[in-house]
Amino acid sequence: MKHKYFAYDPDDGIETFNGASEAEDFAKKIIARYDEGAHEGWDEMVSFVFWGEIKQRATEFKTGIVEFEGEMVECVDYKLENV
Repeated sequence: MKHKYFAYDPDDGIETFNGASEAEDFAKKIIARYDEGAHEGWDEMVSFVFWGEIKQRATEFKTGIVEFEGEMVECVDYKLENV
């Protein structure tokens, strides 16, 4: 996996990054956006801004080929894999 770090913005979701400093800087920019509306009071959504390191991700692995409704199909399953 190329991007090992992430930042989460409750408005726009997850962004991934190559380095920790990039992810942290992005999270700080998100918080700065909330600062612009701080005069209106605490926005609870700012508490859902995160950044961190991705340790594992879901991956697909093949479990075999079986017959299903008269056709041969490849079976797959999923597991967590270290990044």
